[in-house]
Amino acid sequence: TLLKLLPPQSARVVVFEWGRGPGGRTARRRVQAEGEDISFDHAAPFFTARTGRFRDGALKEWMQAGVAALWPDAAAAGPSEPRYVGQPFSNSIARWIVTTLEEDGQNAMRFGEHVNNASFSPEEGDTGKWVIRSTNRGSQASSSTAVDVLVLSDKLLIQPNKYSVLSELDLAHAGGRLQLPSASELGSTEAVVLLLAFPEPLAGLQDLSVLDVLAQVDRQSPLRLLVHESMKPGRQRSSAEARLNDLWVAHSTVEYAKMNLDGEMLKDEAKVKQELLSEFYRIIGRLLKDTSTQSDACFPPAAFSSVFAWDHAQPSKQLPDSFRFDPTRLAGICGDFFATEDASGVEAAVLSGEALGEAMAAAVLRHDEFSG
Repeated sequence: TLLKLLPPQSARVVVFEWGRGPGGRTARRRVQAEGEDISFDHAAPFFTARTGRFRDGALKEWMQAGVAALWPDAAAAGPSEPRYVGQPFSNSIARWIVTTLEEDGQNAMRFGEHVNNASFSPEEGDTGKWVIRSTNRGSQASSSTAVDVLVLSDKLLIQPNKYSVLSELDLAHAGGRLQLPSASELGSTEAVVLLLAFPEPLAGLQDLSVLDVLAQVDRQSPLRLLVHESMKPGRQRSSAEARLNDLWVAHSTVEYAKMNLDGEMLKDEAKVKQELLSEFYRIIGRLLKDTSTQSDACFPPAAFSSVFAWDHAQPSKQLPDSFRFDPTRLAGICGDFFATEDASGVEAAVLSGEALGEAMAAAVLRHDEFSG
């Protein structure tokens, strides 16, 4: 958004990302099973579009580019709003954005880069610059990069914790404009994610797309959500092409995750995997109880199963504004922890970023070097 609103060729973007590639909340997890590569949308399994701005803006652009699609089966699965997915994978949207940014050859994507700190240096340039010090996770090489505008998209980069990058002095200079509630007030919910792959579609469940376990089956279940990965648009795998044709993703409840996480790790991975796998079979067995004679024992064992801890799954709440911004030093923060209308998840992150970009563009254009 910021680039679109500035004069052509007047600015370049440098993105620092700890991950090895684009994705974030739309990341996918690739694994090897039965001698083949398979992947799961393990983070955001789908997203919604509750605002006209998002539907007519970013989402329309993604769909026209072929990197996002409506998941009609998911909406038809129960009383819910339309759901959308990345196509052919969840991270296809982020990859397309990266490709678009890189097209003019000016912008730089620095993946696998850990930002140690970002500090404002009044001596840099005519009006001062932000100096970003980072370390490459592979080579361990350190570097410093001076920029005019600083955008932070994770609340952990601001809140007091081991990941924060701004000094107390820079935060104080912003006069509260970059301040966020503490992690105890604005934290993240946890989840345990179960990934499953079967050779063939489970009998009787070929048409199941998304299941809200707590609302539709059992309020006491440790599983909150079942997502039939293979039912997403463009994900169907034929037996001629692959041995594992039926993929599932299951998310635990927050309560179950709290009981089984120790910081960023699972306390007992083998125990958790067995518990959630058994619960998965129990839930799908209950689904078929009234329409099928199958019992739990009739379901084949998973050819691949894995669990992992997602310790920062969702923001525990959303702030009532759209972003935070210090116009004097051109630094801002955006993300899905800001609320715009009724948006959440991917949509909230996009709307927050767009709103911050518009505010930043107006401030940048007031500087002589951009206004011409």
